[in-house]
Amino acid sequence: MHEASIVQEIIDITTEQAKQNNAHKILEVEITVGAGAMIETDLLASAFDIMKGETMLEEAVLKINKVNLKLHCLNCGKISESDKMVSMECPYCHSFETIIESGREMLINKIIAE
Repeated sequence: MHEASIVQEIIDITTEQAKQNNAHKILEVEITVGAGAMIETDLLASAFDIMKGETMLEEAVLKINKVNLKLHCLNCGKISESDKMVSMECPYCHSFETIIESGREMLINKIIAE
């Protein structure tokens, strides 16, 4: 479960940002997770709820925005979207000559603190 290490990074980064802005409590953290990031968002949310105790995030809410994976086929030129990272195969021409255009990201979008 690499989600625990991701949550620890979220806690470390948001705590550092809050301290730099003289905040003492984090109320909300909003993140974006791409379908190709290989992160189980349910596990991430559960790990966040467990690990946030006794930190500046103890009362914080985690909001997760999911974005689809966009695959560009170099063979037929079409772009496909999926909410899961299943295969690199183009669903139109079945070529594996594809590249991921977006959907692998994991970003912290917003921190609300006081």
